[in-house]
This record gives sequence, C-alpha cells and structure tokens, in this order.
Amino acid sequence: MTPFLANVGYHPRFFPLSPLDAPEPPANDYLAELQVIYRLVQRQLEKAKADYKRFADRSRRDTPPLTVGDRVWLSTRNLPSTRPAKELDHRYVGLFPIEAVINPVAYRLTLPPSMRPACPLHRAEPPPPEQRDGDSGPEYEVASIRDSRWVKGRFQYLTEWKGYGPEEFTWEDATTVHAPALVTAFHDQFPSRPHPDR
Repeated sequence: MTPFLANVGYHPRFFPLSPLDAPEPPANDYLAELQVIYRLVQRQLEKAKADYKRFADRSRRDTPPLTVGDRVWLSTRNLPSTRPAKELDHRYVGLFPIEAVINPVAYRLTLPPSMRPACPLHRAEPPPPEQRDGDSGPEYEVASIRDSRWVKGRFQYLTEWKGYGPEEFTWEDATTVHAPALVTAFHDQFPSRPHPDR
C-alpha cells in the first residue's frame, strides 16, 4: 500500500489517461475498498505505536512517586544563566519543595521569584536526594591543617584528625573540610603554601 492510496483512496493515474467511456466501479465497492484501507492503516499505526513504546520502555526505569512537600533538584537546562558560558553553570539547583502534583510525571515547585518558570516541570529531573540519618556514620574532628595542594583541578588539605597519629593524616578536598578557623590559621601561618584562590 502506498501513502498516496491511503490518503486519496486510489493509485495515481499515469498517462495515457483512460478513455472517458471506461466503466467506473460502483460507489458501494469504492466505499468498501476505502474502509478496508482505513482499517489496514489504523492497524499499522497501532502496531507502529506499540513498537515505539516497547523500544522506548527498554531505557525507562520505574521511579518512586513524589508527593507534595518532597524536595527535588531542578535542572538548569531551561533556566537563564548569568555565567559566561552555559557549560560553566551548575547542572542542577535546589532542593525545592513540590507545591502540587499535576500528574504522575509533572510537578509544580515552590521556587524563589527570580526563578519562576511559566509551566509545570517534568519528572525527567533527577530523583530526590537520599535522606541521611543523624547516625549515618562516625564524624571525625579536625585537629589541624598540615599542608595544602592542588590535584587535578581540586584543592586539598592534609588533615590531622583529633585522637589519631601522623600515620592517619589524609588529603581531603577543601569542600569537605568544615573547620574555617583552622583553615584560616593555616594560611596565616604558611602564606606561601597553595591557596584555593590562586
């Protein structure tokens, strides 16, 4: 079956034209043929739709349902950026609480006025972060900062832990060292050592 036949109901006529006195099929036969074509095209479209769904579902995964009040990340893909290049901006911002559930895959978030999108957001955003319990593991206290360095674009401190000896010193990313007073004291005492701002 050609698309022309499905759309118009007959095959295109090529030259030479049929004579004017050629017999035409009765209207009922023509209508029956069009109905057969219509049903055939509908079945083919349903089959194509089912095939598309089957192949698309291979890469889809079930996600836990979200409810009002859950906090989720927001992709910055469709948000305006103040950075010189989009690649330099954060990929996700948040966490923002869900204000309303439109349907199982669309949500409205409570956002600050500077970020108000005009439409609900699709579920393709990353899942909500895992909740951490207060007793998720031992927390170690920093005794002092011993050294600093840059490694592969990340700034690190050699950290001495309270209650542990020199063999337990570890290099920690600056973002994970939560001891601002000790960091300031280290840089005041050793101004020539690498600094996160240079």
